Amino acid sequence: MEDIVKNKYNIADKEGSVSMNKILAKLLPLILTVMSPEIKKAIIEFVNKLDEMAKKTPNKWDDIAVDILKSVINTD
Repeated sequence: MEDIVKNKYNIADKEGSVSMNKILAKLLPLILTVMSPEIKKAIIEFVNKLDEMAKKTPNKWDDIAVDILKSVINTD
């Protein structure tokens, strides 16, 4: 059964270990679809504020981190 879940949801790495990153990448967008609109709106506003802040810093990793968050919650 465990192998069926790993294969069906593509959450195992090359060695067959379950990847928490893959689980989260698949789970977070699903959670966002069922959460209260008020909470989702607050999260989107927060990430958009982070985006504004990241653009003002010289650290490009700030931009990358925010872009990842934006892609997970589909703010675009």
